[in-house]
Amino acid sequence: MAGVFTAANFNRIFCGDATANVDGTCVARTGTQRPGMYHFFPRLRPANIVIRYTATGLGYQTRPGGAVPTITVSLQTLPFQFFFLGGLLGFTNINMPSMLSTVTGEDMKNGPPA
Repeated sequence: MAGVFTAANFNRIFCGDATANVDGTCVARTGTQRPGMYHFFPRLRPANIVIRYTATGLGYQTRPGGAVPTITVSLQTLPFQFFFLGGLLGFTNINMPSMLSTVTGEDMKNGPPA
């Protein structure tokens, strides 16, 4: 069974407690505490992010809810900017290859933070 994209859930990953703008940026709200991906890399936009949940059968037999997913987050179509070398030596931006990180869902915590 395929999952369903939920904009609110994605915005929580991307903007944390901030509010998502139409242009792909985030605006902090009063009392914002949890940062999202955007706060660590402001050039990042939602179109650059691909999140995949894969059923790999990992987990243990007595786990409530069955096996856990494997989550892969990849960043794509982001140019690398030569800030200083670009100005000094005329280097132009280059497209970086897709970067990804994978984690087993077993590492994710359920419920609110302690």
